[in-house]
Amino acid sequence: MSERAALTCEHWLQVLSAAFELRQDAALEEVVARATKLARGEGTFAAAAEIAAVSMKLRPDCEPLALWLADAVLAHRLRWPTPVPLIAKEIRRADLRAAPRHLEGDGAWLMALSLAYARAAASASDLYAELARRATPSSPLRQNCAPEMRIAPSRSC
Repeated sequence: MSERAALTCEHWLQVLSAAFELRQDAALEEVVARATKLARGEGTFAAAAEIAAVSMKLRPDCEPLALWLADAVLAHRLRWPTPVPLIAKEIRRADLRAAPRHLEGDGAWLMALSLAYARAAASASDLYAELARRATPSSPLRQNCAPEMRIAPSRSC
């Protein structure tokens, strides 16, 4: 799902139905059609919020689909090479279930989604900093901080 081919909107119907084990019905076709339109349109977070809301309205049985589509539409709009799973860990389930109200003009879902993306970005930044710290060779200062080994002189009889 995070392959470069996953950003090709033309294949989303087949890829998503196979990945999430969904039958290809009218609801899934409508969700994919809206996702394709939003991926090519304007906006970033608003487009991600809208596709998640549409997905939860038409396919409430598949929450992972809504999360993946939101991340995929965002990645497509930002011209990232592949979708990155960002919000699944950060979004509250109650907020996701309330997402369809966004289509009726409720702004709470857009705010919840924006906060989830902000938390995901902070988490990714922290992870990058930690990996960068681990990847750099130890500085001379750090090497000198190690306790010195003291070897007692051997006593001969």
